[in-house]
Amino acid sequence: MRALVAVALFGLVGCVSDTTAMRAGVDRVAYPNGKERFEFELRDGVPNGRGRTWHANGKLATDGSYRDGARHGRFWFYNDDGSFAGQAIYFENAEVWHSADEHARPPEEWTKGLEASSIASHEAPSEATIVRESEQAMDERRFGPPALFATLDRTTPVASAGAQVGVGNANDLGFGAATRLDVFSNYRFGAYGVFAQLTETQLALANDMTLAGRREGILAGTYHRALGVATLSATGGLIAAVGNANVPGSVASFAGAEQRTSDAAFAIPAPFAIRTAASLSSSNRGYVVQADAGIDWLIAGDAESFDALARANIGVGVGSRRGVLTAELDNSVHLSGSYEHIHTFALGGTLVLPFVWLGASLGISFSGTTSLLASVGHAL
Repeated sequence: MRALVAVALFGLVGCVSDTTAMRAGVDRVAYPNGKERFEFELRDGVPNGRGRTWHANGKLATDGSYRDGARHGRFWFYNDDGSFAGQAIYFENAEVWHSADEHARPPEEWTKGLEASSIASHEAPSEATIVRESEQAMDERRFGPPALFATLDRTTPVASAGAQVGVGNANDLGFGAATRLDVFSNYRFGAYGVFAQLTETQLALANDMTLAGRREGILAGTYHRALGVATLSATGGLIAAVGNANVPGSVASFAGAEQRTSDAAFAIPAPFAIRTAASLSSSNRGYVVQADAGIDWLIAGDAESFDALARANIGVGVGSRRGVLTAELDNSVHLSGSYEHIHTFALGGTLVLPFVWLGASLGISFSGTTSLLASVGHAL
């Protein structure tokens, strides 16, 4: 029988109380008043199995199951008066079902394969000793900072929606300044997901005129799989021009492509492109690393034969779950050779707040274009 081990997560509430009675192999964190606070079953130092939390008054707050440190299975939530607050099903930390009805039954497709790790009943707390480790320290040590980069693949977060504004010069074009707007969203259904993005660049000309760039949309499906210490995210979808799909639009979009090299295909005159991409991301002990590779296959473009644009990007970040500093290098190569290659380096950071995350980065292309990127988003 596996032993229950509590992870010490005190910090904001002050000092923990004295050690309570001990039961073999069981540890738990207590509030300063001696009431139980957290309890997790661990394997190799990572939550695997049952995990519970209590309110300061001793009432049960949450009861659910974990796998490899992530919520995985059925969860119950309670108010501080002991009344039922809700229930949910999680799949690798992504909430896939939720109900405020205590007697509701989740869809059968989410209960298959999860019932073995879910909790069927709520047992009384067992006696335990206290492990002296703060919640934030455990979170940062095991999970590291979030993978939130300004210019890399956006399908790696579990579920998020946001917007990014880029403002920069257009030295390589010889005139004007470019303002780019991206609106995007990523959501997962278990191992699969969907990603959507809408982008447009405005290029200000020297004579106080504005050139509207190509308005491009992306709709793609994603697949995610854990590979040891890293997570693989594969993407396949369609890029389509939904406005200003003309030569002037491509000129303006080229300026925007140097702000976000990953989307350089937006600037090439072609009504459609098929996106194929893969990303590897790893986050642990204060660092995060992400590497992207992919090809956008251009359809019905100017080139009469094969036409595609390949990219290879890498980003490194250091920090915590509350904030991360990042460095990113993006490379885009037009395989037909009709357009110049684009290489961009970006330095920035992200601040993760309770309800939103805020990001800012300075991007410098090898052609001399400098851009400031600001983003805001919300974890769904």
